[in-house]
Amino acid sequence: MKKNYKYVSLIPIVLMVALLNSVSAQNVGIGTATPTEKLDVFGNLKFTGALMPNNNAGTTGRLLMSSGPGVAPTWGPPLLNTANTTNIGKFYVNGITLASNTTLTITVADPNCVAGSQISVSWASLLPGTAAQNSNVRFYNVQAGAGQFVVVIANLNVAVSYTGLSLAYTAFY
Repeated sequence: MKKNYKYVSLIPIVLMVALLNSVSAQNVGIGTATPTEKLDVFGNLKFTGALMPNNNAGTTGRLLMSSGPGVAPTWGPPLLNTANTTNIGKFYVNGITLASNTTLTITVADPNCVAGSQISVSWASLLPGTAAQNSNVRFYNVQAGAGQFVVVIANLNVAVSYTGLSLAYTAFY
């Protein structure tokens, strides 16, 4: 009895294995001919399911935080009271002048601000005076209202003025 063997060419299989080995050591690009990372996507990215850095989907209310170059990101601390926080932002008010021994009231127009918004203010850089002089510059009474907030700043120094200051504020709406 004669057996009928069908031969499968090994050439396509060998070529496919060689191609997969060479591609696995290189970067892959979608929409780019010159990928610079293991997967480089030029354009929008859409996916379903969880984002899983280091196989960790995180928990509700946590932000993904960078751990620096070459290190996988981690899930940070939870945001609290998310149902009552609709926006968060950091902003600046530039060109503030504080004359000596004066109180300055600044009204900042902010269309997102509503009564109940939480506004935290600080200087955007170090004040140019000495430590003793700068300890006499104070923020008072930050109030949030519809479309604006008001902050009162006092310079209690008798002979020290400040010019060109920048106020930084973080707002939780």
